[in-house]
Amino acid sequence: MKKSFFLIGALIWVLIALSALALLVMSLSGASLSNNLPNWMRGWSQSGAAGSAGGMSGLLDSNTLLIKEEAFDMSGIDELDVGTRYQSIKIAIVDGAEMAVRHYDIDPERPFASEASGGSLKVYIPERSFVSINMSNPRLEIDLPAGYIGSVKLASSSGDIDIGGRAGWGAVALSSTSGAVRASGGIDCGAFSVSTNSGTVSMGDVGAQSISIISTSGSQRLSGLRASGDVFLKSASGTINSGVIEASGLKVQSTSGTIKSEKIDATGSVSIKSSSGNHNIGAVSAVSYEIESTSGTLRYGGLSGAGSVDSSSGSLTCGALDVKGDVAVATTSGTVRLALAPEQNFELKITVSSGTIRASRHEIFYTDRQGKNAFGTVGDGGAATLSIRTSSGNVNID
Repeated sequence: MKKSFFLIGALIWVLIALSALALLVMSLSGASLSNNLPNWMRGWSQSGAAGSAGGMSGLLDSNTLLIKEEAFDMSGIDELDVGTRYQSIKIAIVDGAEMAVRHYDIDPERPFASEASGGSLKVYIPERSFVSINMSNPRLEIDLPAGYIGSVKLASSSGDIDIGGRAGWGAVALSSTSGAVRASGGIDCGAFSVSTNSGTVSMGDVGAQSISIISTSGSQRLSGLRASGDVFLKSASGTINSGVIEASGLKVQSTSGTIKSEKIDATGSVSIKSSSGNHNIGAVSAVSYEIESTSGTLRYGGLSGAGSVDSSSGSLTCGALDVKGDVAVATTSGTVRLALAPEQNFELKITVSSGTIRASRHEIFYTDRQGKNAFGTVGDGGAATLSIRTSSGNVNID
């Protein structure tokens, strides 16, 4: 009982401190207390008993007012540009020819504004002196007609971006500083780009002319990517996790995050590079590939094409290596385990420093007594060469 009273009392003091902080922020920012204080207190009075979970939820809901609603005829619009500061942007795909915009916020005197010119419609939040401290759920809810096929640009400083339903647009650019970017229903569009610093990126299937997704510390969860042109994925510390990727060319960069993909199919080149992150990829098929990792482990279900694999301290495991042109594999301290795809013709060269060489299914010959340098012929040989070099790791070939 004493513990319960203590927790309730502590929560009350937290709510009082937050109230004081809200008043201080409004005062320092020059906001009108007479305008904003009644809205905040209205949410408090409707929130229920202090200290209850339902009370806090009620506080957030009632504190976020519908301050403006407007409909727009989209028949002559081919470009939609929506920009907010701390407000989230929620897009719903609906029937009809009109777009409806609803603005929920704490400051009723600063509703969204709009400008239409030359087929472009801009919806934005005017500059304001009031600063949000996340005691509400400010947002723009937009019902966008399913028949709209123009370009879309959505940008928010700290709010999330959510797109519900399958969208079919022109060029698409989505950006948020610290908010998440989500499009669970997937998108078909022209050029497609996403950028966020600390927010996560969650995408359904995306089909586009080109795709660029860049995040700093947030992870990327991508159901599938299809591009007639190039795909570029970059994350500093977040994981990149995708389904099947089909593109002309692919470039993936990660500093410390893991890179995962079910399958990669490119008609051109593929580049996958990471510093300390692992690679866990089903299979890669490309004309050429370049794979690099400093300390991460590399696991590939298959590699098809010509290219290079370079790992410093991480090991390499490849389930089905299909040599189509020269392939160079190099590790410093990691073990190399390769299973060769059947019916191939190439020359084999292996060099190790302190490791061992094993190739039970293929005839190899050693050029030194220590068994550190070996060569052989796979199939009928040919112009292509598979060269493997490792310092302290073993080499196992099946």
